[in-house]
Amino acid sequence: MRWAAVLAALLLAGCGSGTHAARGGLADDEIDWIRAFVHWETGFLRRSSAVASGIQTGASPDLTPVLQCAPSFRRAVGAPPTRRLRRPQRLLLRSCADYLEAARLHERFRAGELELGIRASGALSHADESVLRAFNAITALLWEGRRLPRIDEASSDSRVQTRYTTIARRLTSRDVETRCWDDDGWRHVLRESAAIEDVASVDVDGYAVFATGRMNLSPDVCDALDDLVYRGDRPRDGEDLDRLAYGVLVLAHESEHLAGVDDEALATCNGMQHMEQVARLLGVEAAYARTLTEDYWRNVYEHEPDDYRTPSCAPNGTLDLSPGDGTWP
Repeated sequence: MRWAAVLAALLLAGCGSGTHAARGGLADDEIDWIRAFVHWETGFLRRSSAVASGIQTGASPDLTPVLQCAPSFRRAVGAPPTRRLRRPQRLLLRSCADYLEAARLHERFRAGELELGIRASGALSHADESVLRAFNAITALLWEGRRLPRIDEASSDSRVQTRYTTIARRLTSRDVETRCWDDDGWRHVLRESAAIEDVASVDVDGYAVFATGRMNLSPDVCDALDDLVYRGDRPRDGEDLDRLAYGVLVLAHESEHLAGVDDEALATCNGMQHMEQVARLLGVEAAYARTLTEDYWRNVYEHEPDDYRTPSCAPNGTLDLSPGDGTWP
């Protein structure tokens, strides 16, 4: 693993953190510090990618980004506002030191001290590991990682929903977890996810973190799934049917993310084509599982945000998982 791929690896390669989140939710100043941390890290990875590539290929890279690693971090991010954020700060600064050491060893290697090549690679690996551990230390504090009761029934409480978890594991072949949130918990999850993604806000009905293997579902989505699975609701048309179809789609869509699909339009298209399977796994009879799938395609898909749709998602289109079989979706 190389430095320029560290952030992508954290998000897409399953470098999970523990689930022992701190008891209290992150305060505003902590959220601000994490946002600054992520913003700095994203920019630094772009600037330092040439350095990592040079060390890998034996070239002579410009070491300026590495020399500025620790100073620029202190300027842009600063001291953490609370004790529990000191560990990610220490780990990040340790990675700066290891990365600088790797670059200096590489320069000596290029000057003829060939025995230092392995040490340079080792220092680079240590730097990568420290960055991942820094992000893991942050994600361990997030609300979405706190301990929740495990429940297999309809509920309005925040919980690990065991039946939906079982289905997500079947779909992803991973040890993942599906979490249903109450209104207050969901606000925490969205607020913290915006900081981690370095955006102003997040307004979604599902949020999956590949790194932690956790799928987070909004109260509305979980209520729709509970109506379908535990309360036995079977509306035939209108908004009530659309609501249940959308709930199944979100479960399928977020499972695609946990399986490694990053693109939203692809996750939606694949998820839609797996809706019938998901509904059947939820215990829905075959005919109604088909009704849910067809309703989503006819009445809901066209209203999804632009980045969740693509013209390629169509019968016999490039995203049709079974082209030519006469069945869509």
